[in-house]
Amino acid sequence: MIEYLKDWKVQFLILSVFIALYIITKSPIIGVLTVLFLIFAFIVEVKENAKEKGWKEELKDLVILFVGIFLFIKVLGFLLNTEAPLSAIPTCSMEPTYSRGDVIVAQGAPIKTHYFNGTFSFPPSIYYNGTPVDIDAPIWSYCKSNPFSPICSDFRTCPTCFKEQYGDLTLYYNFCNRSNGKLFQQEICTSHYEINGKNYSFDYNTDTVIYAPKPGTLFAPYGLVVHRALLALCNETQCLYLTKGDNNNVFDFQYFFRGMANVPPSEKEIVGKVIFDIPYLGYPRIFLSGFVTEDPRCSLVLRYQNST
Repeated sequence: MIEYLKDWKVQFLILSVFIALYIITKSPIIGVLTVLFLIFAFIVEVKENAKEKGWKEELKDLVILFVGIFLFIKVLGFLLNTEAPLSAIPTCSMEPTYSRGDVIVAQGAPIKTHYFNGTFSFPPSIYYNGTPVDIDAPIWSYCKSNPFSPICSDFRTCPTCFKEQYGDLTLYYNFCNRSNGKLFQQEICTSHYEINGKNYSFDYNTDTVIYAPKPGTLFAPYGLVVHRALLALCNETQCLYLTKGDNNNVFDFQYFFRGMANVPPSEKEIVGKVIFDIPYLGYPRIFLSGFVTEDPRCSLVLRYQNST
């Protein structure tokens, strides 16, 4: 058995079977077994090589391997002008554009999105049928934490009655559907935005960016975020990119929990933009990081009813 596992073709075949089973079943047990197999195969490979060459030579080879990988990523990052040329997607927030388990290749380059002159402020001013509401958080996130609040009952019944103003940006809500072709689930989503008195629908032809959330913000513990830059608000000193997952109900900055918010990234936080993806190749990476459980909503893709 050990002899068979020393063959890289056998290792690749077993790994491919595990990943295929995970894609079919979505079972976290398969994810854990994949991690255990990767660790087991690595230990077997190291021990067998050490028997042949000795531990000193094997350790030297391991150092050369890891240094080689490090240098490869650094050179690739230099060529693509980004600190993170390769990333694995651990969630379904960008479905159907990019899927969980994809490896994405990024490049540091000008971002294609819709640029507006304007200011951004947080928390938003919230209005219900034109009347101000005394809430210091986005209404969508507020109602996730306070589902029995009377204002949230109104929000669930009539999301179009609400709007949120973030400086020069105004956001509106509407109903949207999640669907896999057979199952439909109605939810509330941010539907469109207004700047300088003009309404705009979401344009999903803008660039998907990779950014590093600022320390202390809600998304910071998760590391780099891969979401679409739907628009940017710019002033004399900087542009703020307003990002959203294609499969998420609201913008990133509308997520608010226990006093923690998200700040729209500026040019400093933008690591790069996605130029292409490689399906499935990222599963070993995200399994080793502990992301073995998939959100049940991954099978349901967000569909908007009316943008404006």
